[in-house]
Amino acid sequence: MKSLKSRYILAVSIIMFCGVLYIPNVIASQLAYWQFEQNLNDSSGSPLYNLSPYGVYGYAADPADPATGNYSLNDYNASAYLYSSMYTPENDFSVEFYFKRPDVGGGCNIIGNEFRDGELTYGWRVYIQGDGLLKVQIFNGDSYYQAYDANVMYDDNEWHHIAFSLSSTNLLTMYVDGSFVDETQGSFGASALTGVMMGSGPGGAFVGQLDDVIIWDENIFPPPEVVPEPLTCVLTTIGALFAIKRSRKA
Repeated sequence: MKSLKSRYILAVSIIMFCGVLYIPNVIASQLAYWQFEQNLNDSSGSPLYNLSPYGVYGYAADPADPATGNYSLNDYNASAYLYSSMYTPENDFSVEFYFKRPDVGGGCNIIGNEFRDGELTYGWRVYIQGDGLLKVQIFNGDSYYQAYDANVMYDDNEWHHIAFSLSSTNLLTMYVDGSFVDETQGSFGASALTGVMMGSGPGGAFVGQLDDVIIWDENIFPPPEVVPEPLTCVLTTIGALFAIKRSRKA
């Protein structure tokens, strides 16, 4: 009877383990969450400040779907330079958000903490090129590495969701619209010499909309190969249950 009970416990543990693997957000904590519901406040008490004296931004009753809330940040004048005093870790963190950008040409920063010291660059950024190519880049002086989607241009004036993680071992992974697009192994983390900036930066000013910007304190978007396939979890659980059944017959 004791052996049978232990096998039941094993089966339940396997099921719970599989469930945890597919609900990383339950474990991770939000460092910041901006919803842009007609204000620049975030969940951690690190509001955004407009650093441009001529910066003009607004709120559009056009939220991303399925983002929460009824509004999004609207910066069609490419003049708002929004800064937060919230600093991201050098690694083991994740960022996700929705964005919409029309075909206006010219590359620009969407979000990041990029810091330039002469010809040297530090930190991280999500950057969109003039042709719509979307990149996540990590800088350390005169070196950098990046993840990007080379197959789709994202200046189509449609909402898109981007998510990336920088692991504790500096593995950079990138997802767009729920699909894995790239991973790169880096040799250094993302220096945190300034707070998070949105809408502008050394790489140029953003034109478009942002919604539901979330920064996590964990690597919650790992590459697909490190996440067990659902079938693997199912088969493992079935195997445990068959072991229980055989032990009951013995």
